[in-house]
Amino acid sequence: MGVAAAPDGTICRGTAFPMRFFSFDPREDEFVNHEAYGQWNTVARQGDRFFVGGYGHGFLLEWDPARPWVDTVKDMTGCNPLWLTECEPAINRPHDLLAHPDDRTLVLAGTPGYGYTGGGLLFWDRKLRTRTLLEHTDILPQHSTMSLAALPGGRLLAAPRPARARAAK
Repeated sequence: MGVAAAPDGTICRGTAFPMRFFSFDPREDEFVNHEAYGQWNTVARQGDRFFVGGYGHGFLLEWDPARPWVDTVKDMTGCNPLWLTECEPAINRPHDLLAHPDDRTLVLAGTPGYGYTGGGLLFWDRKLRTRTLLEHTDILPQHSTMSLAALPGGRLLAAPRPARARAAK
C-alpha cells in the first residue's frame, strides 16, 4: 500500500491482510505497529498531519503524529487517526491522494463500488473541514482518475483510466 514521510520524520504506510499501520523511525531504528482502520491504499503528508485514503467506502483519515494513537472509529471524535468522511459509491477504492501545495486542500481520486464505472473526486478543505464530492459525470463520464498533479495557478491535472467492458460469458 502507500508509503510517505510523516511530519515527525518517520516513514509510514499501511498494510493489507492484515490491515495494519506501521511507522519506521530511521533516527532510532525503531518500528511502531498499530491496527489500521480499513486498507490504507494511498497516503500523503500536508503540513503537520498525515492523511489516508482507504478502502472500502473511500474513506479519508487524518493522523496527528504529535498526539497519542487512538484507534479509529467511524464518526467518533477523539480518535487519532480521525475519520473525516467517506465517498462511496463515487469512490470505493482510492488510487491517489494529493496534498495540494495550497496547504489546505486534499484531493482523493479512485474507482467506484463494485459493478460501477467511472470514479469521483473528493476535495477536502482542511480549514473549513468540508467536502466537495464530484461524480464521474461531473468530470469525464465513465472514467476513473488514477493520478493527480497540482499545476501553477491552482489548476489540477487528473489522468484518467477508461472504463472497460466485461466480456459476456
